[in-house]
Amino acid sequence: MQEHKDPSCEAADGRQSLGMLVARARRALRREFEARIAAYEVTVPQVYVLRSLAEGDGKTIRELSKLTCSDGPTLTSLLDRMEAKGLISRRRDTSDRRVIRIYLNERGCVIQDAVSDVGQEVLGLALRGMSQRQLDELCDLLLLLCETVEAAHDADEESRKHESVAATAPAASTPRREASNGRRTHSEHGVSPATGMGRTQRAPRGKSVSAAA
Repeated sequence: MQEHKDPSCEAADGRQSLGMLVARARRALRREFEARIAAYEVTVPQVYVLRSLAEGDGKTIRELSKLTCSDGPTLTSLLDRMEAKGLISRRRDTSDRRVIRIYLNERGCVIQDAVSDVGQEVLGLALRGMSQRQLDELCDLLLLLCETVEAAHDADEESRKHESVAATAPAASTPRREASNGRRTHSEHGVSPATGMGRTQRAPRGKSVSAAA
């Protein structure tokens, strides 16, 4: 049987592991990108929001959270700072007033266009010597990796929710017996405990019921 090596460990030929290479590439790209966008007074997380809105304005916080890989509280604070800079604005949904949607302001559009150009410059620098076919394969593999891990995470979250609901659900109650020690109650004999008369043998008004009848 062929042994599968742990991809998180260093390869036998001394190459870095997949996880380390992904982290190294991200760090190198981010460092270069941050240095070039410093003049625009925006951060990389803010650029992620600007780009997401440029691809489709009027997103909800939940949608932006997924697209930018940010949790709710962190993203809310980020949007507060961006709104204070005049980059974005919050508006209530016209069909559901409970929903808040995020829109690019004019200043946000201008900065988004500028930092987008910077991003292309950094990407061009990183991809020197790589063919279009290699680039397409790299993007496809990274997308597959992301979707696989995200699907597994979502499945685990859903499973934990079901387990939590099952753990807090009240136990089914046991029906109470009306009598103990094998004795039958009046109601089991069809007899009213108040009158001693069976509900199906009530005597007509003004007449008596003969036991011999």
